[in-house]
Amino acid sequence: MKRAFLAFICFSFFYSNNAQEVLDYAYLKCQYKYIWQNDTLENKQRDDLLILQIGNNISKCYSYYSNQADSIRSLPNWYEIMKKHLDYAFSKKEINSNDYPHKRMKAYIYKNYPQGKITVTDGLSLQDYVYEDDLNAQDWQVADSVKIVLDYPCQMAVCHFRGRQWTAWFASDIPVSDGPWKFGGLPGLIMEAYDRGK
Repeated sequence: MKRAFLAFICFSFFYSNNAQEVLDYAYLKCQYKYIWQNDTLENKQRDDLLILQIGNNISKCYSYYSNQADSIRSLPNWYEIMKKHLDYAFSKKEINSNDYPHKRMKAYIYKNYPQGKITVTDGLSLQDYVYEDDLNAQDWQVADSVKIVLDYPCQMAVCHFRGRQWTAWFASDIPVSDGPWKFGGLPGLIMEAYDRGK
């Protein structure tokens, strides 16, 4: 399986509210185009839009589409809303996966919650679960290579993490030690990351 993340930055104030408890308020919201390939023999790519909300103490990374589907399913009339989306999708000659809300990456990743750890809520099939992970577990090696990503000069860093060789491009001009998924620990926002197969 190949994976890649590419940032789109929105500099706007965005408050991340949890219905039960406010953990932090986000001062920066980033969007990452997430592309993956389940089977490298079958050259079919899938995509997602990851949202990274960064607060003073905690950050949260999640799928826009999964959050959309969860939000709709929490409404009392969710079935009618989903039926309208599906009817629209099936009325077209070619169905686009963005025509109807459905889950993609199921994980919600809270970095530095609890302090010094990551809390992940995830699901496999119909079973949901929560687990803790190490914060900034990547052992990055910063390289001399540089390139421009979204008009920001970025420096390359590489690491071996969870069985994959990763390359990340981070922007020191955005002094936030964070990035998509579980990535972080560099002296700047991770703007792009990909594994060896890109």
